[in-house]
Amino acid sequence: MSETSANSPKKLEGNEKMAVEFGPIAVLLLGYALASRIGPGLDSLFGTELFGRDDGYLFVGIALFIPAFAVAFAWSLYRTRRITPIMGVVAVLTLGLGVMTLILQDKRFT
Repeated sequence: MSETSANSPKKLEGNEKMAVEFGPIAVLLLGYALASRIGPGLDSLFGTELFGRDDGYLFVGIALFIPAFAVAFAWSLYRTRRITPIMGVVAVLTLGLGVMTLILQDKRFT
């Protein structure tokens, strides 16, 4: 018996593929560009003074990039039912170094 096409993994194509690949980067750049507006809200949400600082642009971008990447990763995994090697490596590096950057408040990890 053959597997039906409804149960087989799909490939990401077109706008869906572009959203998964470039969406988190767009969120990072938007967060970086709008950090002066978004930073105070993130500070009040997390109870910190990290994002509203004069040098908090990168921290805002990373704080928005991590969940955006997690959503894109989860969507890609859901749709394709597999993790490509590069996506796995990027996930480990992004989540590991991004979280370390935010927790230690040190830009050297980016």
